[in-house]
Amino acid sequence: MKPVISQNVVIYYADEDLDSSVEEQVCKVIAGSASSIKSLQLQALFFSLRSNIEFQDSAVVAVAHTLLKLQKQLDIVVAICEYNGEQFKQLKELFPNKAIPLFKTISQAMLFLQIKSPPSGTPAVVFEKDTVMQTLIVQSLEAKGIEVCAVQNIKDFRAKQQELGNNALYVYDMQFDITANHIPVQISQGVVTYHFYKEVDGKIPRFFSMQTHALRLAEGFKVFIFNMKDTEVFDIKAVDFFISLARNGVTYNAVFIFVGVHPGVLDIATEDKIRRANIFIYPDKASALKNEKISALANLYHDKKPQKLSKKLVANLLYFVNASLETLKSLTGGVVEKKAHRVIECDIANKDGIMGAVISFEGDISGKLVLVFSREIAKEAALMMLGDEIKTDEEFLDIISEFTNIIAGRSKALLSEKNITIGISLPKPYIDFKDLYELVRGQMGVQIDFLLNKKPLHIFLTY
Repeated sequence: MKPVISQNVVIYYADEDLDSSVEEQVCKVIAGSASSIKSLQLQALFFSLRSNIEFQDSAVVAVAHTLLKLQKQLDIVVAICEYNGEQFKQLKELFPNKAIPLFKTISQAMLFLQIKSPPSGTPAVVFEKDTVMQTLIVQSLEAKGIEVCAVQNIKDFRAKQQELGNNALYVYDMQFDITANHIPVQISQGVVTYHFYKEVDGKIPRFFSMQTHALRLAEGFKVFIFNMKDTEVFDIKAVDFFISLARNGVTYNAVFIFVGVHPGVLDIATEDKIRRANIFIYPDKASALKNEKISALANLYHDKKPQKLSKKLVANLLYFVNASLETLKSLTGGVVEKKAHRVIECDIANKDGIMGAVISFEGDISGKLVLVFSREIAKEAALMMLGDEIKTDEEFLDIISEFTNIIAGRSKALLSEKNITIGISLPKPYIDFKDLYELVRGQMGVQIDFLLNKKPLHIFLTY
């Protein structure tokens, strides 16, 4: 079993049979490559099943343990690749906790392990039945500037393969803990919080979106928190990365804060190094915001109210509209007819039986989404959600809160697929449209008027 070295990656190809009689020799050969990998400064080690016809579970588990041992020893990435459909089912059963990445193709592994991206302009077709995982995969690819087409069934996937041929990257039959490469972000009250997982090591620059972070600095955010409450391993190389972020933020008068760092994760010398780089360390976010300087900087952004519609807000109108329409259509079984689309001050007639809700959001884009609809639409939604009619004002408020919460969640998910992070406040329902109108009186916005089942529905997006 001889290795092939290509693009800073060493690939071992399994023989036709991989069983207990050869597993010791195979593992010995792979382990013996450690010195070569180190001297050649290779980035990854893949084990390919392309030529394999059959393998025993114990043999593959032994190979995986050897790969993972080398990963820890050499600070490289490892994966098992190029299996067939039946082998994939077998591998998923062997590694249900995603201990080792599984990739259908070498190009998949190269992309998701941050080794090599496809040629510029190459689209990706994603087939993943798990919708949450599909969203994470799509978000990860789009953050890399890749145009993505996501499909939900094998028929559509095959059609895309036939349409695009070799001119696309196909993402399917893979098992990879993509959350390990996805750094969740929360934006609230003028503070950007990055949440990290168990291990924070020298690979973090591969997964941290510097472009998005730079845009947040340019947007005016001044307070950045690194939440380490789940972190058990904090490598010195990662510390250097955070220090470089802090130095780059000096120009913007930004502050950087570690919170939730467990005792013993940082030694005294490393903690001192962090503090000398003017990075704060606090037990939690609440403690940090008690610092007058930090609180003032957070409020500086939070209180900076936009005085007009931004191009970025209007450019993302479609995601709010789609989230609203899809939710209401599914809850009412309705047919939507678009009547008008205008940039104006809120111009919705106050008729009997009109009610609504306001969803406020802040983050990479900030503003308010106002939904106004007839009482009949709320009744139809209630019938679908509760299986019963609603009669009292209290029941109307409850049902409006329920389906506007769904709309808010869908909007946030759609925007996250475009690498746009927002924090959303709890939607505020209104039985009396006059009270709602007072919130947006005199403000310019984008107003779209619809008929849903022949009943009025208005969407107004404003700052």
